[in-house]
Amino acid sequence: MKNNTILINDKIIDISGFYYFNDNFNYPEIIQHFPVEVKGNIINNDYQSIHINCNIKTKIKILDSITLEEIIYPINLEVDEDIDKIYIKNENSLDILAFLWENIVLEVPTYFTEVKDISKIHGDGWKLIREEDL
Repeated sequence: MKNNTILINDKIIDISGFYYFNDNFNYPEIIQHFPVEVKGNIINNDYQSIHINCNIKTKIKILDSITLEEIIYPINLEVDEDIDKIYIKNENSLDILAFLWENIVLEVPTYFTEVKDISKIHGDGWKLIREEDL
């Protein structure tokens, strides 16, 4: 497990490892979050800019948009960008959990289902149809 705060003293800082969110990190659509695996580094350009290049891999538990059952949604994203100053705690440290959380939340889908055949979704006097079938 890595520390939540990354000290930015060196030119290149390896941030690879596993990170764990506590209960302070929540988002309405996320029922449960899992450990985050990060592979990458931070490049410190003499405090002129701080650049992060990493792969973020995790999974979250969300509700299926059709069945409302809890499902696991995998997240695998590449980040290659300058770090916003909101993550910098002071001149030489970064709140890595806040950075990771924001990137994960941006990946939460507004609509996601694992239902392959909607013809099986029906009840007494109703059935689910696609909009294009109207």
